[in-house]
Amino acid sequence: MKGLGISVVPFGYDPYEDTLKHYHADTTGHSGRTFLEHLKGTRQLLKDWGMPEHVQIGGLYHSIYGTNIFTVQSAPFEDREVLEMLIGKKAERLAFLFCVAERPKAFFDAVYSHHLKNRHDGSMIEITEEERCDLIAIEVANHIEQNMGASLIAEVWDKPKHTTLMTAKAMTAMRVFMHKHGIQR
Repeated sequence: MKGLGISVVPFGYDPYEDTLKHYHADTTGHSGRTFLEHLKGTRQLLKDWGMPEHVQIGGLYHSIYGTNIFTVQSAPFEDREVLEMLIGKKAERLAFLFCVAERPKAFFDAVYSHHLKNRHDGSMIEITEEERCDLIAIEVANHIEQNMGASLIAEVWDKPKHTTLMTAKAMTAMRVFMHKHGIQR
C-alpha cells in the first residue's frame, strides 16, 4: 500500500527463479525443455527429501556457471558476489563447487582428501564433509530429475560414506529409482 512502507509481493513470486530468468534459464534448452524447468525440478526433489534450504537453493543454481557436462555458462564467475548476496553464501558455494568440479567423480574422490580440483585453473579447493555430502545429494537429485544415471545412484548407494547426511526420503527416492532401472540393492 502506498505511503505505509508496505511492499506487496505478487502471489507465487520467487526471487530465486526471477534471478535465473535474468540469466535466461527460462529460454535456454536443457534435456528437451528449459534449463529453468530442470533446475526447479532438482530443487523440488531436494525439498521433498527434506534437505536444508541452502542445499535446495544450491540445487536450484547447480549449473548456473556451467559444468563439465552442461557447458552453458548462464552466469559469469564475476557475478559470484552478487549471487552470494541473492541466494546466500552456502547455497552459492555449493553451486560454484558443483560447476567447477569434474563431477561426479570429484565428489567421490574428495571423501579422503576433502579437496576438489577446480577444472578451470587447477587449484585445489578445500571442502567440508557436509559440503561433499550436499554436493552428492544435489548430483543424485540432478540425475533422478533427468531420469538418468542409475549406475551413479547405485555407486552412491553402495558406499555409506557418501550417504551419511542424506535424509531417509532421499534414500527412499534412490532405492525407488534403482528399482525402476532394474538395479536391486
